[in-house]
Amino acid sequence: MGVWGKWRGEIVVCLLLLFTTLFIYWQTVDFDFIRLDDRDFVLDNLYVSDGLSHRGLNYAFTAPRQGNYIPLVWVSYMIDAELHGVDPGAFHLTNVLLHATAALLLFLTLRLMTGSVWRSGAVAALFAIHPAHVESVAWVAERKDTLSAVFWMLCMLAYAAYVRRPDARKYNLLAIVFILGLMAKSMLVTLPFVLLLLDYWPLRRLAPGNGSRFAKASLPRLLREKIPLFIIAAAFCIVTLWAQRAGGAVSSLAEIPLGIRLSNAVVSCVAYLGKLVWPAHLAVIYPHPGSSLPVWQAAASGCLIVAFSWLAIRARRTRPYLPVGWLWYLITLVPVIGIVQVGYQAMADRYTYIPSIGLFVAVVWGLGAVVSSARAKMEGKHLTLIPPTSAISVAVLILCALTIQARFQTSRWVDTLTLLTHATAATRDNTEAHMMLGHELAWIGRTDEALVQYKKVLRIDPGDFKAHLGIGMVHSKEDRHDAAMKSYLNALRIRPNLPVAHANMAVGFIQQGRVREAIREYKSAVELDPADPAIRESLARAYLLVEDVAGAKREARECRRLGGTLPPELSNLLSR
Repeated sequence: MGVWGKWRGEIVVCLLLLFTTLFIYWQTVDFDFIRLDDRDFVLDNLYVSDGLSHRGLNYAFTAPRQGNYIPLVWVSYMIDAELHGVDPGAFHLTNVLLHATAALLLFLTLRLMTGSVWRSGAVAALFAIHPAHVESVAWVAERKDTLSAVFWMLCMLAYAAYVRRPDARKYNLLAIVFILGLMAKSMLVTLPFVLLLLDYWPLRRLAPGNGSRFAKASLPRLLREKIPLFIIAAAFCIVTLWAQRAGGAVSSLAEIPLGIRLSNAVVSCVAYLGKLVWPAHLAVIYPHPGSSLPVWQAAASGCLIVAFSWLAIRARRTRPYLPVGWLWYLITLVPVIGIVQVGYQAMADRYTYIPSIGLFVAVVWGLGAVVSSARAKMEGKHLTLIPPTSAISVAVLILCALTIQARFQTSRWVDTLTLLTHATAATRDNTEAHMMLGHELAWIGRTDEALVQYKKVLRIDPGDFKAHLGIGMVHSKEDRHDAAMKSYLNALRIRPNLPVAHANMAVGFIQQGRVREAIREYKSAVELDPADPAIRESLARAYLLVEDVAGAKREARECRRLGGTLPPELSNLLSR
């Protein structure tokens, strides 16, 4: 028997996974960078655009960047830039290949653990083609999802090899791959818990005498076995919190109280289920509801989660894949569910990238068991009412529908304007989407349309200071300085301690020739945000306009100390 005869099923599944992934995502090689984060991560980042260098590696590994400690992601960007320059198509292609690799590894890992080719293939196919995963693949800035997923699958594969014949060398390999995965995205901190779930099923290490190919162990031993992994995960939790706080990404409890976070968390858990079952109205941003979230909605969502958990655990003896898949989903959502609130989004499609695998496992194995049971009953009663291929036909139709929907969803990521226009259409009263769309329209010079978006934000939320800032900046672009100043004052009435509003007021004063008043506003901005080098540099230039050389030198030095870049006139001033 040749390779084809022995591994025909595996080869067919791998080819189908590769083909469908490329069918959905190959279009991204013609896409542009998205202005949301892609510019900060790649296009305007000199450490990345310069390619691989000692300076770049030092940048990647020595400190948190953009609110994350993800050195391997930075290195992967640098490799792309080294090989292809800052070509968006090359960066997109790398994301696609990483996603395809993760899907193939997921299939091979489940095949090894369960022995089932087609069920493992179905789970991997759902992972590869689900429209909710488009955000993780089509967004260059989300390289951390696709790269960390590859390491997640490699960890599971290494663990399967370890439990088949345990030894220190294999365990050390598992620990190394785990650390590498955490250096791509800290969401892997939940992996040791998932490995414990896999011990229960499909590895069945807690069920002696069942013919499992994997080494048996008691629960205390399994827990002890994971202690090094838990220690590594705890260390990266600390690093992640440090990185997010250093980047100013973590919202305080004063901004979003714990009760609101918990309510949003349980509602989001159920909302993700809905989007995985019916992936419509997907958007790049879902704004946080804050205190407007109805209590009944949070209570109903909590009851639904408890009910699903009870049903899954109750079925553990006859259908162990149900509690494993459900708990995989819940556990892996914990780092991104909003208890530690990063940013102001209520949820994000990309957060389902790894958690959805657990649900796919539960659904595929559950439906497979139902079909097998029905087929056995029909054969026993000599019934042929339902042809054996009917279940396969339905599954193929569902996968085809998801593939088409994913391809359409991917096309919306062609550029920033298309993406944000879709986000405003796909959601209701989405102030963040309208705000971002306004910024994009202003950036490309369509200022009248930008004003329309900012005014929509104010109709939804009259107290949104960012909309007033946006309107002010549009007026400033159009040399309508009085109107701009009025908008900045409106923003300051809503948020008096807003550095950017004071800085924008200063720009307006300078445009009107009122430099002394501009200096006063810059000083207010500096007091509110003393670590912003751009404000220091602007204040230094304002001092030069009134011939205050000492003040200009002082602020220029602070700008340089804070890592800012000085224009030639200020650099020359410091060199005198």
